[in-house]
Amino acid sequence: MKQKTFNFYKDLFEFAASDYRNSPQICEKFFKKTIEFDFGIAFELWEYIVISQAKNVYAYRIFGPNIFKLFHAANAQKTRAGIVGSAELRELVFVKDPKAADGAAFDAALFFLVALRVDEADTVLNAIAKNVNYGPTFKKLLEKMFEALKAKNDGKVVLTRKMSDLLLSHARAVKTAERAVIEQRIKEVL
Repeated sequence: MKQKTFNFYKDLFEFAASDYRNSPQICEKFFKKTIEFDFGIAFELWEYIVISQAKNVYAYRIFGPNIFKLFHAANAQKTRAGIVGSAELRELVFVKDPKAADGAAFDAALFFLVALRVDEADTVLNAIAKNVNYGPTFKKLLEKMFEALKAKNDGKVVLTRKMSDLLLSHARAVKTAERAVIEQRIKEVL
């Protein structure tokens, strides 16, 4: 057995025997090492733990934004694809995190919008719509999206019809005062 593999198994058994359910630091340390060993295994293990701890009301605090940041920093593309493919991880990252408008989660959502990847953007926006801070988060996403598209397209926001329809449909889901401002902003760039 290779030493790297041996060390992974040792870390895995130590993690399983630890009080990781109550310690974000233990989780971060373990996942950092596991990501270095094998990103795919680490991601599947993260998803498994999130699913198995679904009834733990503190799971978000332990397995949420800080673990997501580790994955996103290690491989943003694989992390975005994995999040889109996992309802449980989307809920953890975009729904349960009241600060989804900041950091790696925001960057992941913004990527799909700027790339005009409608299906992935819709999946992520559907999750964000369940967040308590949906209105302000959606408004901030739109502003950043429009800025990025202007930078890409010589000062113009260029949207496909499908993307503009998607944005308008999600704007209608906003239940706060931001709704009118968001709808107006989208219509301005059409």
